[in-house]
Amino acid sequence: MAVFFSRRQFLAGLAVGTTTALDRLLGARALETSKAQQSLQAFLDHLVESEKFPGLSLAVAMSGRLVHTVCSGWADPVARQPVTPRSLFRIASVSKPLTALVTARLIEQGSLRPETPVHAYLQLPNPSDSRWRQITVEHCLLHTGGWDRDKSYDPMFRSRAIAREAGSTTPATPSQIIRHMVGQPLDSNPGSRYAYSNFGYCLLGRIIEKATGLPYGRAVQESILRPLGISSMRLGKTLRDNRAPAEVIYQDARSRKGRSVFKDGEILEEPYGAWFLEAMDAHGGWLASAPDLLRWSMVMDPKARPALLDTETLAKIQARPAFTPADAKVWYGWGWQVRQVNGNKYNLWHTGSLPGTGALLVRRHDGLSWALLANINANPEGKTVAAIADPALHKAVDQASPLDSLDLFGSLGYTPAG
Repeated sequence: MAVFFSRRQFLAGLAVGTTTALDRLLGARALETSKAQQSLQAFLDHLVESEKFPGLSLAVAMSGRLVHTVCSGWADPVARQPVTPRSLFRIASVSKPLTALVTARLIEQGSLRPETPVHAYLQLPNPSDSRWRQITVEHCLLHTGGWDRDKSYDPMFRSRAIAREAGSTTPATPSQIIRHMVGQPLDSNPGSRYAYSNFGYCLLGRIIEKATGLPYGRAVQESILRPLGISSMRLGKTLRDNRAPAEVIYQDARSRKGRSVFKDGEILEEPYGAWFLEAMDAHGGWLASAPDLLRWSMVMDPKARPALLDTETLAKIQARPAFTPADAKVWYGWGWQVRQVNGNKYNLWHTGSLPGTGALLVRRHDGLSWALLANINANPEGKTVAAIADPALHKAVDQASPLDSLDLFGSLGYTPAG
């Protein structure tokens, strides 16, 4: 089932009266726009049908302008509610580049330094591993803090055990998780190697709170979202009954069940209580629409208005880390995967996946960017939404050109704060 979101029929009256050269030009551009939109619609409809996805939302931007919004399938298959451009999805780890942007802004403003020691700054208890004192803000940004979930575990998904250790009711809070991890050995020396770490971004959330004096969610809103006129984004809730207005219903690709983090002995749908979303705020807790993602990621454009980061900070975000080989074409910067293309040009992207959620955000070197959100994490064979869609999306977006000069951000209500 496809849901087509078209532009306003601003050229509907062109066929009436005398047709001028300008009329014909505008009419041709409208036709090209319609063809591009239909091309993307067909692409999305095919993904929903062939991969058995409940619903998808795609937004495409060019040089900071929102030029396409396309949706297909259901936000709620049972209630037969279609996905719309305003539908909110859990974005999982696509929350990380947003947390990194706030951190980068605090560094630019002088409230933090990349080399700020995390342990001392947060006044944490004495660590069991003295290397904890070497971990810096930049280590957390780059996933080089010394934690490796493949060698040990990911504490963000051990809520029940950590709460019991703390003598508390489950689920565990971020502060309890941090205290637990301070008592554990590191898996490697800080700064020596990359190993993806949700926990490192949990720490960044607490650093943002101390630097701003605000709860993490409000700090993000004040620093990034409000200046860009983004009002719908919010931190998500774990339980289905607590979902936000316009939030989609999530389905695990394999209909997995899990033990509740709230109640002993309770077995439930994995997306709705087998882990605690509220504790994942800074690394995986945000809800957003596809246009929301493009709106805040436009901060990465040096010509973006309003300009929230200077060119020096933008360069740091995508800079090659010191431990990365000079000939490497891909690395992790401050919150973004980075690929070097065509000399000094770069593609930036991030994926997100949780049971019931698939997300992809891409900023390409040629000014094109797109966001894709799904209310499922994978197809029935277990291949993730991002792995399926990413290669095909480059081609689909290219085939949807030429892109017009319209900007749909205004029509969706993104009014920057005064």
